[in-house]
Amino acid sequence: MDAVKNVVLIGYRGTGKTAVGRVLARKLRFSFIDTDAMIEARAGSTIGKLVEKEGWPRFRDLEREVLRDLRPVEGAVIATGGGVPEDPGNLEILPGLGRVVWLTAQNGEILKRLAEDGKTANRRPSLGEGDFRREMETVLERRIPLYRAAADFVVDTTGKKIRAVAGEIVEWIEKERYVREQHWRTL
Repeated sequence: MDAVKNVVLIGYRGTGKTAVGRVLARKLRFSFIDTDAMIEARAGSTIGKLVEKEGWPRFRDLEREVLRDLRPVEGAVIATGGGVPEDPGNLEILPGLGRVVWLTAQNGEILKRLAEDGKTANRRPSLGEGDFRREMETVLERRIPLYRAAADFVVDTTGKKIRAVAGEIVEWIEKERYVREQHWRTL
């Protein structure tokens, strides 16, 4: 795994970035970093309260600061917030952090996961007004091209166990390393 600086997980809320990230970090013997937790520590409040009090622009500023501060980090699985690719500054930072993996899931699965997660209200404030399903569809329509552009690898987590998703990422990393080694041997 030495050829991979870090693994950066991106994707919409509820796709499994934190849960998969923790398991993946153990499998790779990497540390685990949750950028939302770092933002909350800096803000001294939950993301929900931060957004309510200071707005989304302040949250995005802190998010970009956290990503910049992670540039020298090596040997980590980094779980990012769902809106990371919406900030052009973040899109410039992501490739330098490591290999970017986009976790996806079907809309129904996302809704189910968020409903079952007790932290949803505090960690995942509303992104707009009205019906959450409609909000999710609108936001995903905007973000999917951004996730796709930022990603080195994509894993659909729908109906999969966390360990299986982490295993897919490990397999991909091993294949990437093998391909690089073969390339250097032919030069």
